[in-house]
Amino acid sequence: MPLQVSETANGHVWWICSNQWTISAGLSQERAVRGPCTEDGAMIGAGSSDTLREAMLEMWGSLEDMETDVAMAHFIELVNEAQSFPGSIEAKEQRDMELYEQEQMAFEVYGKEDLVVTVKDHVQTIRFNRPTRRNALTLQMYNDIVEALAQAAVNDDIYLTVFTGSGEYYCSGNDLSNFDLANTSLSELVKVARSTLERFVAAFIDHPKPLVAAVNGPAIGIAVTTLALCDLVLASSDATFNTPFTSLGQSPEGCSSYLFPRIMGPAKANDVLLLGYKLTAEAALQYRLASRVMPASAFQRDYRSVLHWMTSLPQQSLQSSRSLIRSYDIDKLHQVNRLECDLLEKCWASQECHQALLEFSQRHKRKLQKRLEMLEGHDSRLVRDREIKLEKELEQHEQAEARLPPPDMAQQLHAGSSNADHAGGLDRITEGHSESSDNPK
Repeated sequence: MPLQVSETANGHVWWICSNQWTISAGLSQERAVRGPCTEDGAMIGAGSSDTLREAMLEMWGSLEDMETDVAMAHFIELVNEAQSFPGSIEAKEQRDMELYEQEQMAFEVYGKEDLVVTVKDHVQTIRFNRPTRRNALTLQMYNDIVEALAQAAVNDDIYLTVFTGSGEYYCSGNDLSNFDLANTSLSELVKVARSTLERFVAAFIDHPKPLVAAVNGPAIGIAVTTLALCDLVLASSDATFNTPFTSLGQSPEGCSSYLFPRIMGPAKANDVLLLGYKLTAEAALQYRLASRVMPASAFQRDYRSVLHWMTSLPQQSLQSSRSLIRSYDIDKLHQVNRLECDLLEKCWASQECHQALLEFSQRHKRKLQKRLEMLEGHDSRLVRDREIKLEKELEQHEQAEARLPPPDMAQQLHAGSSNADHAGGLDRITEGHSESSDNPK
């Protein structure tokens, strides 16, 4: 697969000549795109940086012994990681470190390793900070977020709170470690998880100041449903939104069973909540889950400019108007939160849920193992860095999987529940939908 380099007004453009596929990963596009090959070949990158050019050539060269289709697929993955910010992977990591250091210079509220909470210029930033675990939430992180919101509610120097993530992901929802039975029984684990979730969602419902989500990348599960409880959702152009509840043997939370049909309309809400349809950033904007979509290359700058504008507004007017808008639904949202947690408590204690979690974990492990196999025998520095990250992720995943409850353990708890109980909970939640006549068409 020979490589050609051509010059354009915007800098260098590199092309891979192939009979089947084109790979487009120019800096302006932010993400690699795969499709039919054009007469010119396949564009694999754009930019005038010698460092970037060398990095991309090294990446492609390291895959030259693979089958064309396999090499193309893997190159896309490498480019996606390398292009989260303009420049090499090292440049992205340097940018993340600089951002982290800037936050450390701010007045630090809690400063937990997995959750960085800072206050600067009247803005409290809650940053999910587990990039090697896709910023998945542990039970401790749930509690720390509740505490941070409680502190912000009574701090007159804080005008608003913004949520965002470190690295590629915004937040991938629940961490598998939350189902760890090493030091507790299944029944106790389910009770703690239910109490933690209900308290977490209630903190969003009751918070008296504006909540902003700066969705810098993929969001999954609870990270998606709580967006409907925020006042402003600013999405990067490469963000995605996914709620795979049914495939994991679970049910909606975060008041999404009530709010999503009102926001998106019943048809699309069912597609998202029941079938796990993944929304792109533009689709989230179209279906009213996102307030604005911003270019990924300028997301950090653009969302911060919105926060700066919000803090410059008359705060008494902003907060009183915001409170008025939210006041009509507070009691209803607490009711929905309780009903959703009732149903989830039953789901978490079910054999179906445990089996689905185990199957999901095994699928993900096979995926990681396959990626590692693809990298074997290649000495490229970039490929080796990727291999080290995958090995660490696989090790952490296997540790979490080993602590999952076996499906047959749920039988002792599941025997006491009935299908009628489940249906009753769903019926009560559904009643809330009919009470609202303002569902978008």
